[in-house]
This record gives sequence, structure tokens and C-alpha cells, in this order.
Amino acid sequence: MAEPSPGADAHLSRRERRVGRSKARWKRIVTITVTVLLLVGFGLVITETVRFGGADRPSLAGTVVATPRSNVAGAPTTTIPGRPCRSPLNDTDPLRLWIGGDSLAGSLGPALGTIAGGTGVVQPQFDSRVSSGLSNRSFFDWPEHAAKEMARLNPEIAVFFVGANDFAVPLDTTQDAQGQPAWKAQYAAWIEEMLAALGSDTRMVIWIAPPSFQDNRNAQIKELDDLMRDVLARHASAAYVDTYALFTDADGKYQGSLPPLDDPNGAAVVVRAGDGVHFSTLGADRLAKAVFPLIDAQCKVTAQAIAGVVKGTIQTEGSTLVVGGTTRGGTVQTSPPATSPPAPQVTSPPATSPPVETTTPAPVTTVPITTPTTAT
Repeated sequence: MAEPSPGADAHLSRRERRVGRSKARWKRIVTITVTVLLLVGFGLVITETVRFGGADRPSLAGTVVATPRSNVAGAPTTTIPGRPCRSPLNDTDPLRLWIGGDSLAGSLGPALGTIAGGTGVVQPQFDSRVSSGLSNRSFFDWPEHAAKEMARLNPEIAVFFVGANDFAVPLDTTQDAQGQPAWKAQYAAWIEEMLAALGSDTRMVIWIAPPSFQDNRNAQIKELDDLMRDVLARHASAAYVDTYALFTDADGKYQGSLPPLDDPNGAAVVVRAGDGVHFSTLGADRLAKAVFPLIDAQCKVTAQAIAGVVKGTIQTEGSTLVVGGTTRGGTVQTSPPATSPPAPQVTSPPATSPPVETTTPAPVTTVPITTPTTAT
């Protein structure tokens, strides 16, 4: 090989020149690598694919960010950056929405279905089981049932409303090592099991907590609601709806009548049924108007709405319509659409359980934590 021309490094040996060139090459590689990593990291943070801090949600992709709407008090909007909805939606291939839970879901299902189905690009289906909960599997096993329904219907968004009946079963009130009632750890495990049954790792889940009641059980309900919020905060693809706050006054007290969500200064309307537990028709609409923005923000269904097209709400066989003590008519169907597989045969509730009613709501059975009784 020819000798290099004389220059500043002419006095260096051939080996020293090779070492110098190698160091310079590695320096360039390291500089380029660090620059690329910094740019990628900045992009992840600015797009909220990764978030730091945020004690209310895990710092992972798909973190839920809930912000109150300025024009609707108490109605949150939620988006999950890491879990975009399918697009575009249309009337022949609509967004599949499932609403399930206890008798209170028998009010929310038709109300939310009316709003969502009215866009023409959402197919709602609801499944309400009177007096059900997570604590009494011998009466109704929600995790088992929901897992089958998720496989059958494959909804893209699942809304679940539960908890009002869960103090009807004796709960362990002994204290654990941290001084907490033992039932909390058990119920947290039930929530986790239900989220798994709903497929929260593959679909958006909207968890609806129990509202306030007219009687003296609200301290226990609020304690359960707070536990639900804490568990849901650990799941990036799930949203928690504070129904308690939606149906109380500024002091957290039960209200049977409230102004409309979109007109806080307007005249109060009756939002609860006479039993002080269930919703009136307007109350069910109030909750539905708080839940729908979660779906709309995630899937942009309003922007894709088709004028003049309405998707009727489907009622799962064996479920119950409960609104203000009467059945709700309108667009509710009692059979699945022709494109869905046949509904599975639903077994009857145990002989000791309350009958399924279609004209009057079965009362929600609860007892204070400190005086547990056997299930009804």
C-alpha cells in the first residue's frame, strides 16, 4: 500500500493512524445513536405513548386521560392513544357496543343504546340481570357469563355496571395486617377477574360504579366506589365513571331531582325512581349522556353519524328492562341481528332468587358492611 502523503500526522505510525480512524468512526456512531434515541424518546413523551408521573394512571402506552367537558358538568371525555378505534364505521359494519350488569344496567342499556344507536354507526346490545353482582356466584356468575358473551358478540367497547347488590352476601370484615377490611382485597380480586372476563387487554372497558341511595347505605357504597376507582386506575384500557357524583349534590347527598347535565342552572327534573335506588327515564338518560362522550371521544362516532339511520338496541335473552318501575319501549329488540350467531340458552335463576320482572324493578338488596346477612 502506498505511503500517505506528508501532513500533520506524518510522524504517526501506520498503527496509530488506524487506531485514530477507528476511534473517530465509533464516536460518529455513538453520536448518531444517542441523537436518534433522544428524538424517539421525545416523540413518545409528546404523543403520550409514554407518560411520566401520573399517579392516577399507569405510565404505559394507552393511558386513559379523563377531562370534564366544559359544556356538560360531570361528563368526562376519555381517549386511549395506544388503542385507536376501527375506522371508518358505517351502518353495515357498525361499532359493536355491549352494556351489561345488574338491574341498574337495565336502565342504562336502553338509554345509552338510544343515543349511540341514533348515530347509525353503533350497534348497542345490553344484558341486565336483576339482583346480580360479583359477590354471589351461586346466583349469577358474571365472569363466566361475560367471557362467553365476549366470545359470542366480540364487542369493541364493553360497558359494565355492578356493585349495588354486593353487600347482600356476607363479606369478611376482619382487619388485615394493614388495618384494612379483608373484603377489600377479595373484592379487588373479583374486579380483576371481571376485567379479564371482559377482555380489558384487548378492548376498551367502561366501568360504572353504583350511585348514591336514598337510605343510609351511602357510606358503604362510597367505600366500594373508591375501591373500584383504585383498581380501575391500574388498567390503561379501562375508564371509571363516578355515578355517585352524578346523582348527588355538592355535599355528596342523594338527590332525587337534579338539573339537566347540559343545563346546570335549569329546572330540576326527577332522576330517580320512587324506591330511591333505580333511575327514572330521565335519570337513565342523564347517566347515558355522561357515558356516551367516552365512546364518542374514543371512536368519533358522532363525526361518522349517518343521518336518518338508527340502530335499534338489542336486549340479550334473559335480561331485563328496568326504568322508573316500567318497561321501556322504543327501539329495543328481543332477538339478535341476523348477522349474529344464535344467543346461547340462558338458565333460569335459582329458586331462591327474585323473579325476573318486566313491569316493575326488583329492589336492589344491600346491607351495611358491619351487619352482613345471607343473600336473598
